[in-house]
Amino acid sequence: MADREVREEKMSAKYFCINCMEEMSAQEQVCPRCGFQAAQYRPGNNALLPMTVLAGRYLIGRVLGAGGFGITYVARDLKVEKKVCIKEFFMQGAMYRQATVSEVISLITETSVSEQLYYANLDKFEQEAKILGKFANVPGIVGVSDFFRENNTAYIVLEFLEGQTLKDYVKKQGGRISWKELLDKLHPVFSSLQTLHDNKVYHRDISPDNIMVLPDGSLKLFDFGGARVESTGSGPSAVIFRKAGYSPVEQYSSGKQGPWTDVYAMAATMYYCLTGKVPPESTKRVSDGDTLERFKDLGIHLPAGVEKAIYKGLSIRPEERFASMREFDAALSSHSQSTVKEITKDESGGTGGRKKGLWIGIGTAAVALIALLLFGPKLFN
Repeated sequence: MADREVREEKMSAKYFCINCMEEMSAQEQVCPRCGFQAAQYRPGNNALLPMTVLAGRYLIGRVLGAGGFGITYVARDLKVEKKVCIKEFFMQGAMYRQATVSEVISLITETSVSEQLYYANLDKFEQEAKILGKFANVPGIVGVSDFFRENNTAYIVLEFLEGQTLKDYVKKQGGRISWKELLDKLHPVFSSLQTLHDNKVYHRDISPDNIMVLPDGSLKLFDFGGARVESTGSGPSAVIFRKAGYSPVEQYSSGKQGPWTDVYAMAATMYYCLTGKVPPESTKRVSDGDTLERFKDLGIHLPAGVEKAIYKGLSIRPEERFASMREFDAALSSHSQSTVKEITKDESGGTGGRKKGLWIGIGTAAVALIALLLFGPKLFN
């Protein structure tokens, strides 16, 4: 049975909100559970239309995000009745679809380079799914449950992560979080990344946008599907995954990438969480001189070892960084028990809180001395 027929058969019996993927009445204009209005949704160019069924079991909802190598959708697994996330391999500039007419993707074959790039990266996309599928139960990393090819492209089915991105979480905490909270939250992610690195898998797109804070406060790293795809050569194949402020210099060139690449991105993520600022783009740190603002200049007080470890992770030269996430984590953890004196700042930005405590202590001692002079003889008689 064709996908379109399967979709129509499913929809004749049920209708789902394309945002929360829960069942609702086809007559309802607003989802009673999440308040989403499907009539106002516009999928955008090249995206699958809502209610498309893939592989005979995955009902597509709205687009969650799109990048140079993929489109991500919320979906519902009709077989197990569960909300999932589906990443579709889609190379902008080399692939297109007429969404109102067909689900099938067509290639732009004006040059042989784009076609070769398509097949090469499609294979790598599949390899990434298979590799990540082996680590579905590793904590700190989004789980992968399925992979299939359809519509002249490929799809990865991932667990749907409820919660908010680390970027949004930091903003809601006032733009910064404490180093102690940050290390506690990130430790499982460090460990999980090390497991991937031991198997020659590198994320290469770590940032606060790609780390989810779950309802229980734990973190999970996601968006591996596009990050694993790499390309070489000239022309369209020269496209490299990078994100300003979080990608090291080797991702802007043909430099060798490895664990140290993810170390830089993780250190940059930590810098953002602690300061509320995105580090300067790595290439600008090279061309303009290192303009990275120091923690102390931003009023951030860290244990010396923690500060030193983050700066080492943010080293411009790859060979000056930690060679592995294990080394980075160990350097941070060895200083995580250190104590940092909290300085309570007054409204003028000074250290009024600490001074106030000092004067209170002096005043209390003075009162005690006066009492001893006045009443001391009586107490000992």
